[in-house]
Amino acid sequence: MLEGGFAMREPATTTLSSKHQVTLPVGLVRELGLAPGDKFTVRLEDGAIMLRPRPRSWVDYVSGSMPGYHGKTKEEINAYLAEVRGGWGEPLEPLEEDSQSKTS
Repeated sequence: MLEGGFAMREPATTTLSSKHQVTLPVGLVRELGLAPGDKFTVRLEDGAIMLRPRPRSWVDYVSGSMPGYHGKTKEEINAYLAEVRGGWGEPLEPLEEDSQSKTS
C-alpha cells in the first residue's frame, strides 16, 4: 500500500541509470497526478527506499487542516483572539542602553 491510500498493484521493476536516476512506472505517475519537476522526500526505511511526493503548495496542503481549532463561528474566533491578545500586556519599554546609544 502506498502512502496516501493508493493501492499498489503488481510490483514494477525499474533501473538505476548512470546518473542515479530512476524512472517511475507511468501508471503510478498518472494515479498520483505527478508532473515533471515535482519534488519528493526520500528516506531509507528498513532497507527500502521510500519516495513521498511533496506538496506543490504548502498553503493548500495545510489549509483547512485544523477546522474549529480556535472556534467554529466568527464570534468564537474573535473571542479567542481577544483573550489571547489581552494577555500580551503593555508594549515593552526600550532597554536603557538602547535609548542612551541613540542619543549619543
